Amino acid sequence: MTRPLACVRPLVVSGVLAQTLFWLCTLQEPRNEALPFDLVFLWLTAPAILLGYRDRSLPLAAGLAAASFAINAGLLLAALNAA
Repeated sequence: MTRPLACVRPLVVSGVLAQTLFWLCTLQEPRNEALPFDLVFLWLTAPAILLGYRDRSLPLAAGLAAASFAINAGLLLAALNAA
């Protein structure tokens, strides 16, 4: 018998790891202050990484990962339109 959330865990973890790579790419430029991408990573993506490995917290991790993706996409589109 398989666990019902067994197929969700790889999706959540891979999505969160992709967002972590995106955040690391934003660190390439030298800067003096925190960007909104940093705050999204610290408040949403990092907790989703930790919660993604626990069975009970997997739905919360999926929600945090989805919120992080939506906010990062909006911030990136706003930054591209401003340039």
